[in-house]
Amino acid sequence: MKKYEPLGDLIYFISKELKSRMDESLKDRNLGQGQLLTLMTLFKLKNYDEITQEDLAKVMGINKANTSRNLAKLKESGFIVINQSKDDQRKKNIELTNKAFEEFLYLEKIMREIHNEMISGLDSDSLDSTLSTLIKMKENLLNK
Repeated sequence: MKKYEPLGDLIYFISKELKSRMDESLKDRNLGQGQLLTLMTLFKLKNYDEITQEDLAKVMGINKANTSRNLAKLKESGFIVINQSKDDQRKKNIELTNKAFEEFLYLEKIMREIHNEMISGLDSDSLDSTLSTLIKMKENLLNK
């Protein structure tokens, strides 16, 4: 068991390094990590007819207050617009703006570069095994 003790440290270091590189890439773009994750989730959901703040919070697994804060910053920066739902006045729908779509191309490029650097020199079998292992670890932690 002792040989596996550095595992948590390695995962923490990788996470910290990824965050640091993303922060460096985003500093001139008026985006923080929370807004980036929110924006990327909105892109994943963009094919749905309506995306509400409540739906977004559920998908992201974060509370409504954090979601609201991130959405307010994205709106202020011109990445999204928030409209009243036609079906339910209590709900607000989130829409991506043209600025968000333009920014997405840059964000995707940066994330791809960082990802490619991270997996450089690793073969498909190693990556498949690592991914399966990390998914299982995540499930173990979430099921406690």
